[in-house]
Amino acid sequence: MGISELSIRLLFLFLPGIIATIIIDSLTDHNERKSTDFFVYSFILGAVSYLLIGVLTIFIKNETWKMNFLECIYDVNQKISAIEVGIGCVSGIIIALLVSYCINNKLLHRFARKYGISRRFGEMDVWGYIFNSKDIEWVLLRDYDKDLMYEGWIGAFSSTVKEGELFLRDVIVYSAYTGTSGRRFRKHPDTKPEVSGHFAG
Repeated sequence: MGISELSIRLLFLFLPGIIATIIIDSLTDHNERKSTDFFVYSFILGAVSYLLIGVLTIFIKNETWKMNFLECIYDVNQKISAIEVGIGCVSGIIIALLVSYCINNKLLHRFARKYGISRRFGEMDVWGYIFNSKDIEWVLLRDYDKDLMYEGWIGAFSSTVKEGELFLRDVIVYSAYTGTSGRRFRKHPDTKPEVSGHFAG
């Protein structure tokens, strides 16, 4: 059996893990990963997807269908079941959504902080930790070089401080030194905001 044929076989078998990894990467913020990380995560998530199917088959008795995932890995002559891979893909999608929910809501880090296991907050930097907080709704930014101060509600923000982008709505512009109020930029319902911008810090 050639290496290329083996690669295609493994790729097909671990398709659920590949799909799950792509979904998680799309729905969560994370540091740039190496290609080896992608393969490891795909392998683990794929194995978990089939493990979930195996657990379900214990409770669901079906004499016409038998799971043969492990046999396909050890026996190159074993035929891969397209139905099993398809069900594995569905299982992988469900697992990916659950994992994404846990990551985005920092469930593991919240549990660890609650019981003193760790003090890490789960974000890539303090920027994300602050702006993802439900307690932070508006900000006050000062640009002393231009003698401008911006006060507004947070509409959107970049994932990390590296980009440092902010979109503010209902902005009031003041003088940074005197505090004198200037122009107000307000976002009206059903209309585009009069101004949009970003803060690079």
